[in-house]
Formats: sequence, structure tokens, C-alpha cells
Amino acid sequence: MYPAVIRLQLHLPNQHSIQFHSNQNISDVLANDVNTKTMLKEFFQMNCVPELTGKYLYREFPQYFTWIQSRKEWVPRRSQNQVVGRIYVVSPSEGERFYLRILLNHVPGPKSFDYLMTVNGNVYTNFKEAAEIRGLLKHDDYVHHCLIEACSVKMPSSLRRLFVSILVFCQPTKVRELWDEFHTYMSEDYGRSISSNSEFITNKLLLEIRRLLHQYKKMLDDFDLPSINIAFLSDHPLPRIIEDELSIQISDEDLRCIEHLNAQQKLTFDSVIQSIMCNQPKLFFIDGPGGTGKTFLYRTILAHLRKRGKIIIAVETSE
Repeated sequence: MYPAVIRLQLHLPNQHSIQFHSNQNISDVLANDVNTKTMLKEFFQMNCVPELTGKYLYREFPQYFTWIQSRKEWVPRRSQNQVVGRIYVVSPSEGERFYLRILLNHVPGPKSFDYLMTVNGNVYTNFKEAAEIRGLLKHDDYVHHCLIEACSVKMPSSLRRLFVSILVFCQPTKVRELWDEFHTYMSEDYGRSISSNSEFITNKLLLEIRRLLHQYKKMLDDFDLPSINIAFLSDHPLPRIIEDELSIQISDEDLRCIEHLNAQQKLTFDSVIQSIMCNQPKLFFIDGPGGTGKTFLYRTILAHLRKRGKIIIAVETSE
């Protein structure tokens, strides 16, 4: 809720989006000067003012100016409320748009697209060359910064796709270091439980990375990545519901529930656990009005058995 985040448009020259009604004439739409204005191009225009030249990065600009969408122009900000500017995240697979974003994050007060492609008086043919000459693509720094930012705004599934795009299109030199630092972020939706399940989660993530790499005719062995455990590649993989169960995170709160069971709850708990551990199948029916601790007891039983490595699938029925 606070501070406000201003999302900043990012587009290549003459590739911005235009909105219009279906009954409008296309020629009239293209001839309308208002449709040539964008948040980014007006940022360039503002930087032509001498006192602003070379002063602000694109992401810093909303702290001092407000974008008026109806007029498509930047005006000085009146309020002192803090705002954060964020340029749309771009995958390295998008090529020039990705390198344009890198330049905008490092070059203050650019006046045009050509300005960004000009270094030491030399005008280069594309944004990638300009970024390289400015030293913004040294080693894996730009890839590392890309992943750090993506971890704060993207879901794990998107992070996995981004990681694969980086492997295929950016050819990073230290793949294993990137893996070691970011693999936990890429598998957050798999959950975390006891330490014995960490290998399962790692193999599940590698399997997904392998599937995504296949789309580009690449393999895990083409990169410095861990190998998938052979046992994990069984001809009869676990059903999805059991995979999800194995990756459920056991909270410390649930593990401590056993210390707070009352006498009746403890009696029921011991009966259920004994039946399971002695492999004596039974059906237990727990009855009681709302608020007597039935759910508390269920949580305790589930946490205790999952801690022991048991596969517990919790379901419910309704009439």
C-alpha cells in the first residue's frame, strides 16, 4: 500500500502500443500527435531541458514528476509522498528491449534512443553494443542483477522460465553460482518440509528446468547444473497429489502443538499414532462441537507423521 509504485513503460523505437476504438479510422489514429507520446518518450523530452539533462534515471523520475495520462505528459510532483518507479521486467530473450532497459537503469537524463546508443561521441547500431561499450555487460553482472530483481516481483514458475532464457540466450559463464544462489527462489512453490525432502525438491526443479530446455533443443548436460538423481527418473513417477504432499512445509507452530494437547486430545493422538506406526488399519471418528480443538488435533497428527516421513493426504467430504 505504501509507498506507491509507478510502473514505467518500456518500448523500442516506434514499437509502443496505441489504444483506439474499433470505429475510429486508422489514418486518423496515426495522424493524432497525442498517440505518438509515451511515458518513455516524454521522459526523453523532459531531459532536453538544461536543468534536467543528465540528472535523473528513468526509475528515479516519478519521485519528482507525475505522469498525467489524460494529457500524456510529465508535470512536477506537488505532494511529498514517497513513490517508487519500476520499469517493467524484461527477459533477456527479448533482445534489444532487455538491453534498452539496462541502459535506462544506468544512464541518467537520456534525451532520446540515439542518445542511449551514443558513447564517447560514437553512435552504435544497437543497444547491446552501447551497453557493452559502457561496461554494463561485464561477466555475469547484468544477469545476476536481472535475477535479483525478478525474485522480488515474479512467481517461481516465471523465474524458472527466465532462468532457462538466460541459459540459452545469455550464455553466462558461472552457471553453477547462479544456480546455487537462485534455485531456492525458483522452487518456492514446491514448498519446504523436513530436510530429507530437499533432494526431492531439487530433483523436481531440475526436471522442470530440463523440460523447459528441451523447447530450445538443449539439455541439462549442456550447462554446469547438478544431475538429476536416477531414482527420481523412475518409469512410474509419483502422482502429483503425493508430490505436493512431500513438499508441504511443516511449520514450527504445528510441531509444537503436541505440547499443548489436553488429556482427551492426547488420548486420541496416541491411539491414531499407535495404529499407524504398528500398521494396524483403523477408522477413527472424532466428534465434538465447534471450538473444542478438533482442527488443532488434526494439525498435530499431520505434523507429527510428516516429520516421520509419512505420506499423509488430508481430504474432506461434504453432503
